[in-house]
Amino acid sequence: MTLPQQGFVAIIVGTAESCAFSARIERLDFAEFQTFDFRPSEFSRSWNFRRRLAESNPLLLDRTLRFTDLLVVCCLLVVGGAVTYFLSTQPVAFQKVMALAATPARESDWESGPALDLKGFIGSIPFRGSERVNLVRPSQLYQVCIREGQGNCANKSRGLSWFLTNEGMPFQRLDLLPIDGFLEGKGHTLVRTRYSIDGQVRVGVIDLLEGGVPTLRDQPIDLRDLQSAAPYSLGLLTFSPRVDDRSDYYGSFLENLVIGVVEGPQVSRYLQFLERWHVDFGRPSYERIAYAAFAIVIGIFPETHVTTDQYEAMRASAPWTFRTAHTLTWCARALIVLLPFAFALHAVRWVRRGRAARIVRREPSGATAAQ
Repeated sequence: MTLPQQGFVAIIVGTAESCAFSARIERLDFAEFQTFDFRPSEFSRSWNFRRRLAESNPLLLDRTLRFTDLLVVCCLLVVGGAVTYFLSTQPVAFQKVMALAATPARESDWESGPALDLKGFIGSIPFRGSERVNLVRPSQLYQVCIREGQGNCANKSRGLSWFLTNEGMPFQRLDLLPIDGFLEGKGHTLVRTRYSIDGQVRVGVIDLLEGGVPTLRDQPIDLRDLQSAAPYSLGLLTFSPRVDDRSDYYGSFLENLVIGVVEGPQVSRYLQFLERWHVDFGRPSYERIAYAAFAIVIGIFPETHVTTDQYEAMRASAPWTFRTAHTLTWCARALIVLLPFAFALHAVRWVRRGRAARIVRREPSGATAAQ
């Protein structure tokens, strides 16, 4: 049994035990508490909220609890099944689907902050490979991918984004997503920022994996040039002797491609969230997926902006994956609200029972009959 399957079984078993416990609790009879005489003298020694608690209708509380518990169980089943599906089939599909947004990206303030010394920055990177690095904390990723030269395009772009964030330089991330393979993690990642080359400052696209900038007719390009570029029309200007000037990403790869724009402030917020809250459990590959999924649920994961037509084309390539991802997200968000609410209701019922039991013990024998 795989790890995702074991997790799903654990969720089912835990849910069944919770239902059984809840059923035993619900069989208790609250009718006897409705016959108590709650006299003002008794309530004068308690807080107002406890008086209202003791006088509340127990049947309404029980019905609310049963309905809430049912919603929690349904959401747990949906979340467990969806998590099992994504982890066992396409671990990155959930992240890719939920990051897409069919809205235009806002432009950065390109005049704010200093410009990146591109030649000096790329020339200082000791390029040593392009294999993926499974690290979550941005500072560690920057050390391994920029200072030591390891990592793939996404790793190096994230390392550059962390550097630009700390230096206060505006930037955007560009995701090159092939429609027929983006759910499997295929694609390429670039960074758009304000940089200087030989004293000339411009806003353009940086391909850090290739150690340079893509060019059109020997001139560095910007986003608009990349969006309108035909396959095999772009070249590459490199600034490191450790890489060559050939790339597989500017030929046939540009066919049937969607270019998603990710706003720099959203990337910075997500990286700062990871830097502050990441806890190392020794399983970085799972941690990377888990933290991204949690960020999606709470709404701080960076959005990848595409046009409406591009979004519809990508959704048409895997409609059930899109539906499953959105259902999982909203059920997980519902759990964030329902679980504290359910715990609060159970605490209210527990306090009510304790209050009623103490009143019964203090009630003089025969007092009810005398009245």
